[in-house]
Amino acid sequence: MGRFTSKLLAAMILVISLLTFYSCSKKTPTPIDAKYIKDFHAATSQASPDMIEEDNLALFVDYSTCMAEGMKNSPFYIKLVPSFVDATKVYFSIKGDSIKQEVPADTYNRLLNISEVNYADLKTAAEQIANGKTEAALLTDGEYYNLRQSPERTPTIRI
Repeated sequence: MGRFTSKLLAAMILVISLLTFYSCSKKTPTPIDAKYIKDFHAATSQASPDMIEEDNLALFVDYSTCMAEGMKNSPFYIKLVPSFVDATKVYFSIKGDSIKQEVPADTYNRLLNISEVNYADLKTAAEQIANGKTEAALLTDGEYYNLRQSPERTPTIRI
């Protein structure tokens, strides 16, 4: 490598280094410690208009056959009851095609007295939850039965 090429290479490295260090100058304000992170996010983030309303749980309960049996015999479901009783503000029963808000919510008695129906329209319930503006829980055995398309049980809900 010739002398000229070496000097040209050294000059290019020097210019690139200067540009790199210049981009890291103190002209760009950066927080010294973490106490400014909240202010940074507030100043640079857009407010979300679709905030979920907290402390207003909507509980959607599947009244299908397996749920009626599960609420009576499953230690898992029975242990969930106190948590749902404390948190639920709005109670929806899913009985067949009917999704109905029950008034008063009386979550405790409703969960212990689930009456059996042939199936529950979980797809519509999931759509209502997805389009809602509040916290929501779907208490279900997860068995989706689609009466409109086929008599087969399918493990997934497509919204």
